[in-house]
Amino acid sequence: MHIKALPYDPAWTHAFASEKQRLIDLDILGLDAIHHIGSTAVPGITAKPVIDILLEVRALELLELHHKDFSALGYEALGEFGVQGRRYYRKIGKSLSIHIHAFQSGNPQIVKNIAFRDYLRQHPKVRDSYKSIKTRATHKNTRSNEHYGGGKHDFIQHHEKLALKWYQS
Repeated sequence: MHIKALPYDPAWTHAFASEKQRLIDLDILGLDAIHHIGSTAVPGITAKPVIDILLEVRALELLELHHKDFSALGYEALGEFGVQGRRYYRKIGKSLSIHIHAFQSGNPQIVKNIAFRDYLRQHPKVRDSYKSIKTRATHKNTRSNEHYGGGKHDFIQHHEKLALKWYQS
């Protein structure tokens, strides 16, 4: 399967809002916040058609009580899925997928994700550089997330540090 990155689509914001409401309707115990993160949350950037949602919860154990509720919405629960302290859920769609990254409030991953998103929103030159890197990565006939992610790794590492400094100042 070829990794595809699409031009920014304002419909992604609406898709997030709809899914956010579905999550609110679940009445998740200990839910503190729901954030739209990732490239679909940054106007003007190229993105895979995946809505990334970050949930802040008071306790991961409380979230795990809702596995059946997530399943009823079409999500697959995948545990930490390679990121310590995360609970990961995904819903694969034909044209748009949704990934939920849930962390206990206070986990540094929360600030890291929000800072990077906001940094790209506020720094158009950085956003455009990232867009170019992502476009090049997909034009190389990338067929795996590992190869696609590898093409972005150094840029992300560098700018995540700058984003955190910017966000915390």
